[in-house]
Amino acid sequence: MANRLKGGAAGSRFDPAAVLRHYAHQQTAGPVGEADRYTSMCDSRTALALSLGTSIDDIDPSSGYSMSRRSCESVRHSWISSIKYHGFSAIHEQEALNKAVAYWAERRPHYLDGDDWLAAGMAAHREYWQGVGRACNRPSCDEHGEDIEGE
Repeated sequence: MANRLKGGAAGSRFDPAAVLRHYAHQQTAGPVGEADRYTSMCDSRTALALSLGTSIDDIDPSSGYSMSRRSCESVRHSWISSIKYHGFSAIHEQEALNKAVAYWAERRPHYLDGDDWLAAGMAAHREYWQGVGRACNRPSCDEHGEDIEGE
């Protein structure tokens, strides 16, 4: 019984974020129910962020999302890691990257001072694939796409 309360199988841990993800996808009846669900989600995200040690000053009160430097660095790392292994295509990813950077520039511009996520990602991409000894396999990659098509 104790394992059930902790998340199910023996040795597993309860994941509060999983509860939020589940609740976020629940259907509601009408706009009032949707507004109530949205407010509850914001409150839950705020509580989760606080429980993870985020300062109250780093939590967006309207959404409950963490605006901490750690959160910004996590998003930045995710973009750089994705570009490192998969390359970058302005056609496919530029708009999403611009939105991610603009989100942080609007809320915490000092976190981005002089930082170019795309340049960092492409530098990591070149270094990684040089170590592998060949171009990446992505035909739409802005760095290696022409090399692949020319083979």
